[in-house]
Amino acid sequence: MKHPPRIYDEAFKRRALEMVAAGRTLASVARELGIDVKRLSYWKRTLGAAAAAGQKTPDELAAEVRALRKRAERAEMELAILKSDVDLCRSAGKGLKYMFINNHRHCWPVRLQCHVLQVSASGYYAWLKRPEPQLSDDERKLVRAMREIDEKSNHTFGSRRMYKELRRGNLVAGRHKMRRLMREDGIRVKRTPRRALVQTTDSQHQHPVADNRLNRNFTVTKPNTVWAADITYVQTNAGYVYLAVVMDLFSRRIIGWHLSETITQQLTITALWKAWKNRSYATGMLIHSDRGSQYAAAGYRQFLTDYCKATQSMSRKGNCWDNAPVESFCHAQDRRIQRHQLRRSRAPEASGSTLHREHL
Repeated sequence: MKHPPRIYDEAFKRRALEMVAAGRTLASVARELGIDVKRLSYWKRTLGAAAAAGQKTPDELAAEVRALRKRAERAEMELAILKSDVDLCRSAGKGLKYMFINNHRHCWPVRLQCHVLQVSASGYYAWLKRPEPQLSDDERKLVRAMREIDEKSNHTFGSRRMYKELRRGNLVAGRHKMRRLMREDGIRVKRTPRRALVQTTDSQHQHPVADNRLNRNFTVTKPNTVWAADITYVQTNAGYVYLAVVMDLFSRRIIGWHLSETITQQLTITALWKAWKNRSYATGMLIHSDRGSQYAAAGYRQFLTDYCKATQSMSRKGNCWDNAPVESFCHAQDRRIQRHQLRRSRAPEASGSTLHREHL
């Protein structure tokens, strides 16, 4: 081969075809542009037909495919970053995000991670040059203790429960200082993956519905004044079981609970009966719940009024914040159960009288 093959771009090919379309012969155009007549004839048959039909040329299609593949690869990497730590991507501080980027810089490009985590690349590189904060001996001891507690709790302790657990171990520190050390060391609650939704509240029924007498007044000054009830579910290898709980809003203590394979009014009645028995058959309290059929059923309402001498209160339809304390407890309970060995089998008759929030 005397000369290397020439490569003609799309602009050159279109220019040649425009000259042919203007009425000039193939031979004259080929001679002027220094190309072979057969090559120009091939361009006219392929590219000319595609342009006439409004279609893209093969080279344009190939370029578009390359661009789409590149975008798909980038989207896959972005999804992988998001899946690796959803909580970090949502609400973590910049320091934790920079630590994440630094730990995964060999997995994904730094600038792509910065884009996904919504931080600047310049901020990350400035963070790399910053000297690490110098901790005192007491702070190092505190961090080591928090790491041990975090491992034992399977990453389910937030700052409040971490603070109380440190107090039990005779380690005294201000809560704001403890939160700062947790944030800098990357100690935080790891959320569980979203589970399949199981409906526990059926508000489409013909039973009477009580007014929202509690009205989000969660500050209670005496025990046995306001109780709150709710139902959640626990996934086991054998299927789902349902957990009904009753909480005293004064102490935020679970004073009655019951597990069952079926979600009927008997589940809620049994949990309320155990709470009532545990509190020495107290009477005259306000008992709040959602407006599900299990709480609006005649049997539950009869036990509540005839035995507990209580007043019933119900949340507004579709408003979980009206029952926020016990809803929060159920969420924490779900997270802890999923992370521990508590779902190997069903336990339909398991029930108890007292559970404290700190033990869950």
